[in-house]
Amino acid sequence: MIRPLLLCAAACCLAVAFHCNGETVDSLALAAAHLADMGRYEEADGVYVRALSNERLDPNDRKQLQINRCELYLRRGMYQTSNDSLDAIQGGPNSVSWMKRKAETLTYLGKYAEAVEIYDHLLEDYLSRKRKGWDNPDDVRMIYNRGYNYAQMGQLDSAISNMRAAIEAEPDERSRKVMISNLALQEAKLGQYDKAMDDIGQSLSYFRSNGGIDHPEYIITLRKRAEILLMQGKTAEATETFVDYVERERAQAVREFALFTEQKRLDYWKNKRPLISEIFQTEDERPEALLDVSVFRREVSLLGGADSADIPRRLALRGTDVRKALKAGEVAIDFIKYSSSKDSAELYAALVAYPINDSRGVKFVRLWTEPQLNGYRVGYTTLKDAICSRFSGDKNYVYSDSALAEMVWNPLKQDINDADEVYFCPDGLLNMLAIEYLPTDFASGKLHRLTSFARIVLREGTHAKQNSPAQRMLAVGGLNYNEEVEESGQGNHDAIDLLHQKVGGGSIFSYLVGTKEEVAAIDSCLKQYAQIDTAHFKCEAELKRELAGKAYSAVHLSTHGYSLSVDVTEQAEMYRDTLTEDRSLIASGIALSGANVAYKNADGEDGVLSARELCDMNLKHIDLIVLSACQTALGIVSDEGPAGLVRGLKKSGANTLLATLWEVDDQATRLLMTAFYKNLAANHGMTKEEALASAQDSLKNHKVVAVSVFNPATLASTVEYEEYKGEGEPIAPYSEPYYWAPFIVIDDCIEK
Repeated sequence: MIRPLLLCAAACCLAVAFHCNGETVDSLALAAAHLADMGRYEEADGVYVRALSNERLDPNDRKQLQINRCELYLRRGMYQTSNDSLDAIQGGPNSVSWMKRKAETLTYLGKYAEAVEIYDHLLEDYLSRKRKGWDNPDDVRMIYNRGYNYAQMGQLDSAISNMRAAIEAEPDERSRKVMISNLALQEAKLGQYDKAMDDIGQSLSYFRSNGGIDHPEYIITLRKRAEILLMQGKTAEATETFVDYVERERAQAVREFALFTEQKRLDYWKNKRPLISEIFQTEDERPEALLDVSVFRREVSLLGGADSADIPRRLALRGTDVRKALKAGEVAIDFIKYSSSKDSAELYAALVAYPINDSRGVKFVRLWTEPQLNGYRVGYTTLKDAICSRFSGDKNYVYSDSALAEMVWNPLKQDINDADEVYFCPDGLLNMLAIEYLPTDFASGKLHRLTSFARIVLREGTHAKQNSPAQRMLAVGGLNYNEEVEESGQGNHDAIDLLHQKVGGGSIFSYLVGTKEEVAAIDSCLKQYAQIDTAHFKCEAELKRELAGKAYSAVHLSTHGYSLSVDVTEQAEMYRDTLTEDRSLIASGIALSGANVAYKNADGEDGVLSARELCDMNLKHIDLIVLSACQTALGIVSDEGPAGLVRGLKKSGANTLLATLWEVDDQATRLLMTAFYKNLAANHGMTKEEALASAQDSLKNHKVVAVSVFNPATLASTVEYEEYKGEGEPIAPYSEPYYWAPFIVIDDCIEK
């Protein structure tokens, strides 16, 4: 795979010399670029806004400033925004700089033929200029970028000829070697392996001599060499090169990750994830190396500011550390999703790790293709559609399907049968499916969901909690989403803006009667064991202050939760080696008091606590967070799990989570949560998973009877339900999986 040289410079500075309130536009553009390099994208955009607000700007200067602002949009991954902004610039198409930016934007949008058409127009007089002895560096970049577009269109001969022309004309040696390394990939695709290896070797040699083996360009080129070896079918050599590449990426992360801003950490992994995951294409060549990579990828995706002091040690963890921490009778299963090196098909596999003294070591187990899993027929639809469906019947079909259970677990049945405890990390669609609840005889009660196998290593020295679930607990419910509140804070409206964009404005969140009852029931059953702070009014700013300033060891949030993207999405090929902003975490959040109206106050909080905001908090002191809301475990799915509230809370340092996979029933949730906390309070040594399993059993078996109630006002009788007390014909209204299966416990990993 190659990358376009679209963002070659550190900044796209303006070559104009007018002033904005005492600042030159050149200085403002440099300031914007500097802020963007630090991952402070909103501030960078604010600099552009300030410059554009100058009413004295010459129209041509304003146009140039707007065009250059689109470079920031490209850096942030906001490709459609860049395209729309360019189209809105008056007189833009008549500008060469507009056409260049438009071609770049079209390339990122995957509209390669349209981009080539613009480059053809821009380069039509290139030869005449070259004959006169004048070579414009921008022409060289455009020739190269045109080659990139041809490559994406599958026209490799045209791609190679354009790239070679650009290489010949490129005056900068370093840029020329980058181009040569990308040319090598296209040569390999045409089967010209000897030429490809010569070219990639030439680039590696240059970067080794001019920067060293830890220089980013050397590391990138090393990965490209591994890709070429894989194309040749030299899997063993490709594996060694991939391992070398990943280890250098790891070393760089160990050195620098703790120093990054939180946004830069998010952006770093958005960029590196698909690249590092390429090693999974080597499959069973060296499973131990794949486990090393998988432990690293999950840790780097989940570590946040709350873990800053521990980041170097955590990123240095390897598969052997996990195996040393596993006890006799324990097995760790890491599900991985990756692209086939042969046909780019998406595949699932599992890495099965045994204790260090077990001769079986680490196994690679092939599972299914993505179409086989996503398209599995369940009920009247596919598994993927059933998981994303709001229809209760679809959920009941999924969690009653023994054939689905066999498909998921039978390839690993022997490993599970032999184990007393099985820890697993899901991937892809499995993040959205409670595979621990699928009907099997051999997996019941011993499957434990983790976000990272580092949890197994870190459990050393921890023990089952005391019979009190918390020394001090905050329970929030019964919130009024239409309440006018004085929301002080930083005025972050990213989450509500996206929410309104997707679902419209107005009153999005309705009052939840059952949440007030739920909190009251929790207070009643726990007050003799712990200090319970109940709140029926918690705005966003107030909740942030409470969580940061008080020593809560448990938090229960009973409110609306949402996830705007509940599908599996893959990062586009365009993003390779080009940093873009990770905005996925603002797509998930929970609603707090005033959420329907708080957005009207531009200077205050928006009433929605997004997963992205959680990343900036320190919740390391909280042992248990219960998200008694809808869709709190969902998000945009990537290798390391759903990019939603779960990931945000883990980056904040929170320990164990209880979250939901779909919209939950109000009454069923109240009953289940009450039973869950009673179990924790009354049963010494019971784990959170065991407490939930017992509560689920109670909910399944909860019995009521139908009674006829006469209404004098209507002179008619209605049917209502009362608790079963031994009389009448009982029914169990919550026995179906739809009511009890959405609740999952994540990271309840303790030393028993």
